[in-house]
Amino acid sequence: MSSVAALWNRCWFTPASARSLRATRIILAAHALWVVLSKPDIPHLVSWPAVFFDPAQRAGYLRFGIVRGGEPVEWMLYAILHVTLAAVIAGALPRIMCAISALLLYHFAPFEEVIIGMPHTHFAGLTVATIGLFILAFAEVPPANGDAMSPEYRWPVTLIQLIYSFIYLFAFLSKIRFNGIRWFTWTTIRAQIAGNWGVHPNAFGMQVATRPLLCWAIVIATLLFESLFWLCVFMPRLRLSFVLAAIGFHIGILLTMNIHFASAPLLLLFVNWDSLAERLRSRRKVLLAR
Repeated sequence: MSSVAALWNRCWFTPASARSLRATRIILAAHALWVVLSKPDIPHLVSWPAVFFDPAQRAGYLRFGIVRGGEPVEWMLYAILHVTLAAVIAGALPRIMCAISALLLYHFAPFEEVIIGMPHTHFAGLTVATIGLFILAFAEVPPANGDAMSPEYRWPVTLIQLIYSFIYLFAFLSKIRFNGIRWFTWTTIRAQIAGNWGVHPNAFGMQVATRPLLCWAIVIATLLFESLFWLCVFMPRLRLSFVLAAIGFHIGILLTMNIHFASAPLLLLFVNWDSLAERLRSRRKVLLAR
């Protein structure tokens, strides 16, 4: 039990550099801004015909503050969201800007899914950014410059990394819930690739689908990767391996099924920015000494 307690304290409460917390804030805000900029007409959805607003979904509309009409107000809020995300990146009033950004993301992120009546709300790639910015609104504000150390800089980063890892863990659990362990067979991979081929023809995907051994390798890799990725949050030595596996995982899905994973850039949350800064500093000293 003492070793478990030591691991818990090390992951959540040992002093960490302010650099990691600042980097996490910038990564989340920059990713959110990138996604938001890719959807320039979101506020216009509130002006869609009434037929798109199902009375049975009123609770969902209320939950996210979605009201039919009032498009000018939505455009004003959307503009404010862009400004606050830019302010978070710049480090201006970080707690206040993170809180406002998170609230506005919570409002806008599910617009498409709620209005068109999807049974599940996935926040369209903004889930981690929304939750993460809420967390950072309550985190200690590190100094603008310098590499001060504090336990208060550790737990927000760890918590946000854990939330990101749940993307993969919940994907694994959903497979188990709806299909059972039988999902993890080569025929599942073949069927999924073939189904996507009907929408987005992909010669490379069909080359994979017709090879059972390759499909089995993908199945086993998916099982291990999705169920175990969260371990790298608590075991830094595993991070590089899991992050590289995640990159390969998403490239493979893109090449075989043309599925883009909007949250993939958030793998930068697992970079050891202190180590990277130290390596760059050492390399700079070597170059200057020449």
